[in-house]
Amino acid sequence: PDKLYGKAKFGIDLVIPGMLYAAVQRCPSLGGTAKSFDDSQSRKINGVVDIVKISRGIAVIANSTWSAFKGKDALVVDWDLGPNSNVNSEMIRKNLESHLNETGDDIEVIGNPNSDFSNNKNIEAVYEVPFLAHAPMEPMTCIADVKNGKAELWAPSQNPQGLRIDVAKALGFAEDDVTVHVAYAGGAFGRKLVSEYGIEAAEISKASGKIVKLTWTREDDMKHGVFRPASMHKLKGSVDKNGNPILFSHHVIAESIIAQRYYRALPVKDSDLGEGTKNISYKIPNIKITGTIVPTHVPVSWYRSVYHTQNPFALESFLDEMAFAANKDPFEFRKNMLLDDSRLKAVLIKAAKNSGWYNKLEPGKGRGIACAECYESYIAQVAEVTVKNNKVKVDKVTCVIDCGIVINPDSVEAQLEGAIGFALSAVLKSKITINNGGVVESNYDDYEILTLDEMPKVEIEIMKNTYKVGG
Repeated sequence: PDKLYGKAKFGIDLVIPGMLYAAVQRCPSLGGTAKSFDDSQSRKINGVVDIVKISRGIAVIANSTWSAFKGKDALVVDWDLGPNSNVNSEMIRKNLESHLNETGDDIEVIGNPNSDFSNNKNIEAVYEVPFLAHAPMEPMTCIADVKNGKAELWAPSQNPQGLRIDVAKALGFAEDDVTVHVAYAGGAFGRKLVSEYGIEAAEISKASGKIVKLTWTREDDMKHGVFRPASMHKLKGSVDKNGNPILFSHHVIAESIIAQRYYRALPVKDSDLGEGTKNISYKIPNIKITGTIVPTHVPVSWYRSVYHTQNPFALESFLDEMAFAANKDPFEFRKNMLLDDSRLKAVLIKAAKNSGWYNKLEPGKGRGIACAECYESYIAQVAEVTVKNNKVKVDKVTCVIDCGIVINPDSVEAQLEGAIGFALSAVLKSKITINNGGVVESNYDDYEILTLDEMPKVEIEIMKNTYKVGG
């Protein structure tokens, strides 16, 4: 009820009696540190109370958010730009590309994918996707009160246990001496799973002895946040003389989220790289899924649906190419690879029917179909598009989902509508680029997302069954 009436308190709304406000200036090159700074002009700004150095930059403490922002902008910092200050997007891309012809670590092997398929029709393709920002409407914010060897935080965290562990480690406290209060998050999409904003707030509070509310600007979050990994995908396939698929191979080349964040020094493989392309329902006799971890200095983390935002895109796009090589309809090609009792097959057939898949379209228009399984939910979509002057406009999306027992259909529909808009932003508009070791984009003017007038018509059907609830 509080959300309906605008009374709900999100992280950005919280106020603790006696608190001050903070903002941080960080190095323009990711991973750089401050060598020295001149805060003389910042201290002249009305409302600025104190300025302290923390692990990731220089923090300005003030009696209002605006004064903290103005004080931050007035700082003059001599930065150690670090070892990655010459890195740009093209260098990262070429590094990924250099691994295309490697075999990679096996994630899944079915049948004999290394056999000789030269007597069949063979297809090969490479796909790539960029870094993406989560870009939630509410930027990072956290209130911290650190005193007497204890820390208390208020944050819109998706991972309060992790935040507690990370803050305790950063401050040298016992975990039992850190308390985290969870506020509503004004959008997150995985961005608020990580803890750096909470660590910053705690460090500022500890250094100043004050209760502080740290607020990141939109530009702070765009340039100093965490990102969906960029990746490249090399796919190979074979179809026999009857047009039946007999080989599918997918080599995923990307930074590993868990390796970068947790165990870079350990010789551990990351099977998560194969999410969305391993254990697929398609019945192909020979399958090989491999992964190559390519480290980057760009901080990466979980993004809405994690590797499912990348791998099924490559998989389903490549199946269209295999269908074309087999001279088969893309819908029929997929349908024939799925068992009759497959939940994925059921949503695929329903989506084709609901979209009028076989209805003729006028010149300049087309339809595409795809399906996927993710966290025990099964979904199929048909996109109807117009191509004009080499630009693609999505006119309509027909969506069918089987996510098990549904408690609140309106909520499921809202999630799917939002997810479709989010995905179209990722595919058609959004991109994070790197130059001089830092992020180029800063706000929604150069990191574009789908606007309301660009949102297609969406038709959704939820399958009714008694399977357990899916994700």
